[in-house]
Amino acid sequence: MTEKKPSYEELEMQVAELRARLESSGNNASYALHTNSSGRIDAAAFREIAENIPVLMIEIDMQGKVVYANTAALEMYGYTRADLGKHVTEFVPVADVKMELDTLARGMAGKQDIIVSRIRTASGEIRHVINNSFPIYENGKQSGITVFGIDITSQKEAVVALRESEDRYRTLFEQSLDAVYISTREGIVLDANQAMFSLLGYERGEIINKSLLKMYVDERDREPFQKMLETRGAVRNYDVKLKHKSGREIDCKVTATARRGPDGSVIGYQGIIRDMTEQIKMENALREREEYFRLIVETMYDGITVIDEKGAVTYANNRALEMLGYGHDKFIGKPITNFLDLKNMALFKKQFSRRKLGEGGKYELT
Repeated sequence: MTEKKPSYEELEMQVAELRARLESSGNNASYALHTNSSGRIDAAAFREIAENIPVLMIEIDMQGKVVYANTAALEMYGYTRADLGKHVTEFVPVADVKMELDTLARGMAGKQDIIVSRIRTASGEIRHVINNSFPIYENGKQSGITVFGIDITSQKEAVVALRESEDRYRTLFEQSLDAVYISTREGIVLDANQAMFSLLGYERGEIINKSLLKMYVDERDREPFQKMLETRGAVRNYDVKLKHKSGREIDCKVTATARRGPDGSVIGYQGIIRDMTEQIKMENALREREEYFRLIVETMYDGITVIDEKGAVTYANNRALEMLGYGHDKFIGKPITNFLDLKNMALFKKQFSRRKLGEGGKYELT
């Protein structure tokens, strides 16, 4: 079974923990990979194994120059042995030079160090690496620093991409004009945007980690919604009545999806709530107005008919049907020319052509 690689954040935590241990320890030699009889690291011991390990390794002399790099390090960063002899700060971004000099000073003082740093490759790319540095000695005297590194660029980039994605999501989440929420399966609100708070009249602290049930006009409405959501996995434009903090009822449509855990089981829901109250009021008012005018037309003494652009009858009031002697099913939907003689048909077609051009006027059919 392949061992799971630690995330960048986990590596950062490990680095912080190790560094704290080093700083609190009076005997750094306990962290050395190889030591001589005096407990100090021998430079030759590292050179002997350096070319056969996958770990990046470099040696820095007491002037801060890189005097050795193993094959793994050279290949990773695109340098050759001809590049050796340059100061270590020439291999890092300009912005990191001060930090590199501080780290170098600690190493020159015989301190062991663990840090996350950035390396500039031969092509100019910036890569991220965890470095573990040790003082090295020759003939009992410190001759420089050996640095072992693990490149973690891919993990760092994954974290950055994830954070950028989260930032984009959060921006969309917060700026949405519709209420957006995330809840547990039991109905506890885990997160919600400002539009949600405004819709229901609550402050953030009054909704987050609180039950959704208090927001329903009828708490029993949640059960069929939840059942449908878990069965289908998603629900679109589900009608529900919610309740404002003031007690005012709000007509809403909810579009939601089920959130699932690693094992596929439903662990919660996320959804968008749209306030339909004003739209429904407008639709009801329009419907009432249409009914009002329909009643007027139906009770008029004059016969009224409506035909479409093809000349088919789409409406006739009761008086028109009475005057013509046809029932609703015999008249509606039929071409008006079916009910005209040749003389009236010619007149109608002429006038109908004018009407299609937007011209008005009166004419009489007999």
